[in-house]
Amino acid sequence: MRSSLNTSPGLAADVEPHRTVDRASELDLQRRARGDTPRASLASSPDNKVTNDKGPAQDEVRTFEPGIASAELEALSQAFPPSHFAQLLTEGFRFYHTTFWYPLDREPQNIFETVVCSLKAQATPSPKVTGVEWWFSVLPTNGTPHWLLPCHFDRDNLAEKDVTKVRHPEYASVLFLNAVPYGELVVTDQVLTQHGIMPRQPRTMCFIPPSRNLYAVFPGHLYHGVIGRMWRPLTHPMLRVSMAVNYWDRRPSAAYLHDSQDCMREFRLDA
Repeated sequence: MRSSLNTSPGLAADVEPHRTVDRASELDLQRRARGDTPRASLASSPDNKVTNDKGPAQDEVRTFEPGIASAELEALSQAFPPSHFAQLLTEGFRFYHTTFWYPLDREPQNIFETVVCSLKAQATPSPKVTGVEWWFSVLPTNGTPHWLLPCHFDRDNLAEKDVTKVRHPEYASVLFLNAVPYGELVVTDQVLTQHGIMPRQPRTMCFIPPSRNLYAVFPGHLYHGVIGRMWRPLTHPMLRVSMAVNYWDRRPSAAYLHDSQDCMREFRLDA
């Protein structure tokens, strides 16, 4: 489960977002994270690791472009059009509290499960993974400066306060469904320990700008979030829409986790 300090499940109350780097440093990190080569080359090394920077977070973030076949992406867009995301958000739909479980031993029964199976082929989780938790992240780009989604750890149970019992997914991942000016995915080298977040300040940060059909995969125990605008807001606000997919060795225990078969009804797409 992906969670922030404010609206999303899964982050203990005593976990605080790391300090935002100054703008000059941020721009430099973004420049180095993007590199001088096309984004698709970030996953082109033999071990499928990011090759344009060094450090724990950079070395463990993989990107794939395209993430899925264009026909699947079009089918996904037709099944869940952008206007419906906007309508649900206006109605107060809680995207971060509406997640779905898809057991990998079951044949896909809708376009969302088909997409999950295609993404799994890119992520290559270990044989220990038995299923996938997926949901949609829908964030207004002008919602707040600095952070659209504060840094957090994905975890299986918000209520668990004992960090020795906290479980993280093997991999966390994001399929970007559109490109927006703000909203980079930020992955740091920080992890959750019995002594809190370590290191206290990140040594490395990987910035991944949203791009339609770009798929990013990283170890599920890493601290991550979505950075927002640093300058003036957009004249015409946009929604940053992505599909989050976490790979688990067993089903998480959250009460708001639904069977993936129920997604059409939960999203009001079966009318």
